[in-house]
Amino acid sequence: MASSGQTTFNLAIDDVIEQAFEQIGGQPISGEEARSARIALNLLLTEWQNRGVLLWKLADTPVTLSTDQTSYTLDTTIIDSLQTTIEVNSNDLEMNRITYQDYMKLPDKTQTGRPTQFAFLRGKDRVTMYVWPTPDQTYTMNLLAMTRVQDVTSSAVQTADLPFRFLPPLVDGLAYKMSTRRVGVDPSRISFLKQQYEETFAFALEEDRQRTSMFIRPRLGSL
Repeated sequence: MASSGQTTFNLAIDDVIEQAFEQIGGQPISGEEARSARIALNLLLTEWQNRGVLLWKLADTPVTLSTDQTSYTLDTTIIDSLQTTIEVNSNDLEMNRITYQDYMKLPDKTQTGRPTQFAFLRGKDRVTMYVWPTPDQTYTMNLLAMTRVQDVTSSAVQTADLPFRFLPPLVDGLAYKMSTRRVGVDPSRISFLKQQYEETFAFALEEDRQRTSMFIRPRLGSL
């Protein structure tokens, strides 16, 4: 028999919710539970961004630094930056990240030149970036930005903003979260669903990584 030849498998949010409640068992899903499940999915995706770096949500993001401007309000989708460089004569030079507290301690924030340091102040809705020295001309800064996962807003035909390899922990995580909200679920079942979720999430996060060689060079010296 021939295989399908297709590699497009995905789950609509309705299917994710249905699969999760099948794991929980019990009575059919109510309309209120379906609404609660969509909220739980958004909380689950937010939890994932607190637990690790999601590679599919990294984006190369240029930021234009203007003369004499020290602070820049970034797009609402940007959470943080893993690496930050500045373009100088067609070369990308890495910048040094400091804490916002260290930035505030700088004695002369009006000093101008090529920015070499930056600090993030992570507010409720946006990240504000501060650079030092103050730009003496226009520069382009490049962020390897961590961006937010898109919201789950409906269930009919919408899919989650994630790669296929994270579908198992999405279903398992929702099953665990909703099992704690559904009345009458056996505590041992809840414990099993939690363990299953943690395992599938760990597997997916381990697979979702950069594959590069690591070389360890011991530093030898006299004692």
